[in-house]
Amino acid sequence: MTLLTIAGTVTANPALGAEKVVLKQSGDRSVVVTTPVYKATIDADGHLTELSVKGAKTFTMPFGGIMEPIRAEFVNVTNNMVAVRRGEKRVEWTFNEDTIGVVTEGYDFHGRLDESLKAVVGPGGKGGPFPKFAGVSIAIVLANDLTVTYEEHMHVHQDRILPSRYLNGSGKSGDLIEFAFKLGEPVEATQLLSRVGLKPFGTKTGFPHFHDAEKIAFKSTQTNLSKKAFDLTQKLTVRDHYVAGKEVLAIEQPVAMQPGEAVTTDWNVKPLEPGFYYAEIEVLKDKKMLTSEKITFTVAFDHYRPAPTRPRDFDEFWDGQLAGLRGLPFDDTLTEAPAKSTEAAIWYDLELTIAGDKRYKTFLLVPRKKGQYIGDFAGKPDKATRADRVQIGMPLETVEMMTFRRWNSREDNNMLDSYLLAVRLTDYLRRRDDVKGIFLFGASRTGPVQFVNAALDPTKIIGVDIHVPTSAGIGWADRPYYAWGVPNGYKPDQPEQVNSFTKMAVYFDPVNFAPEMKVPWIVAYGLDDDLAHPQGIEAMYQYSPAKFKRISRDVGGHQYSKGFQELQKELAAYLGLNKAAQTDEKILKEH
Repeated sequence: MTLLTIAGTVTANPALGAEKVVLKQSGDRSVVVTTPVYKATIDADGHLTELSVKGAKTFTMPFGGIMEPIRAEFVNVTNNMVAVRRGEKRVEWTFNEDTIGVVTEGYDFHGRLDESLKAVVGPGGKGGPFPKFAGVSIAIVLANDLTVTYEEHMHVHQDRILPSRYLNGSGKSGDLIEFAFKLGEPVEATQLLSRVGLKPFGTKTGFPHFHDAEKIAFKSTQTNLSKKAFDLTQKLTVRDHYVAGKEVLAIEQPVAMQPGEAVTTDWNVKPLEPGFYYAEIEVLKDKKMLTSEKITFTVAFDHYRPAPTRPRDFDEFWDGQLAGLRGLPFDDTLTEAPAKSTEAAIWYDLELTIAGDKRYKTFLLVPRKKGQYIGDFAGKPDKATRADRVQIGMPLETVEMMTFRRWNSREDNNMLDSYLLAVRLTDYLRRRDDVKGIFLFGASRTGPVQFVNAALDPTKIIGVDIHVPTSAGIGWADRPYYAWGVPNGYKPDQPEQVNSFTKMAVYFDPVNFAPEMKVPWIVAYGLDDDLAHPQGIEAMYQYSPAKFKRISRDVGGHQYSKGFQELQKELAAYLGLNKAAQTDEKILKEH
């Protein structure tokens, strides 16, 4: 089928099977379409309210979005086309015997899948039973093994289906969408194998951690959704790192899958050293991989102590950096900004020297009522809820150095600049008579900055709250770091690049500052976070000698977890503060 777009109209070329299509429009403007393969109904507002293929329901297809239903002005039927319009927005359907073409412009395009569907099939045969599957789809399998196949990739989540271009950045809601889907064509039998699942066995919580390194086990599950038996091979591989990882284990097992059967396979793993591991199970037929699944798991946290990378002249280097910084006069100027002030706090524009002849411009928010306050760092001023504190600004948008991408040398890089800036602003708060203590907060890329700030000099610092901090383990050559903070063009699978980079990075790795971290602090990580590596954060926690320290180990990625929110309350109570130092809104905005 070919659709031609001409001056805002769409003309359908005659297509094979169109003569077997019957369109009937009622007085209420709704349209019923019938062919030997399917039945479709379009209501008076242009929404596809039913699509059944040989008696099996598939999905409905509303347009216009949740907040803006289409409310069509015109629903016109011409031959085998239904055209729906409202102003410049349009939806046009072209119906043939087993293929339906869609053009929409100005409205979004999404469908609601019917619970009677059997499975969802993704590219390369990956897929799974509906509605558990979430991911990219090329086909939907009906209860009678017929399918709906798409010309372009669709994204399935729960009972919703929409073009993948909406999610991958190549398109957006309201763009011109023009493609077709075919109904009734069966898929290859092997595509009816569900996606394989892999879960740790014997762990006490949802977090995949094995306390006993001698008792590591997994279970894999897979379902044969077809009417054909399969003889398959399943392979479990364990690596010691998510990037450039070394293989520490590989096991294969034959698996016979009968029609309609769900198969569970047990995997017993040899004892592993304490640490983080990455398990992948692959399902193969005739040595060809059909589907796979990866998970992260951990072993024996209590004994997790990665080899130190702290260089011999570490203390000498940082003593010299701090001496040079503190030998500079602040030469600060405070300018009151009445328009930015509130009834409770005065806003000052602050400018001070941070290094050499470099000047830094930021803000200082000071309570009008005289007293003793906690000094607090802020990316954005929190005038409504933090008027009981002296706030000093460290806004990300004004700090080019926090890209952490410039690595010219040990003495010339963004990370050094960021660490020294944090110390400089903390020193400024330390010298104020109205600041009785300082609370440091860092989220994501500001997390390592404030952790190192407290480790370099704990004077007057009462507590540190760092949420999913990046850069932990950035100096490890045997487990290369690859996320925020590495040089542009860095390749972690090339040892010469890794070794060259880590010779500088060891001086800035938060893990190497952890032995000096003695003030109360809390931290969190997501097990599958590829921005803030969990293995490095765990090492920071294990090496710190602080009397009060707490960690939230969470399933998921770069997130503000419920576990961490509870730690914030616990730290606030420990420090005798009225409430946690940061609001939820602030945490989400500032990293």
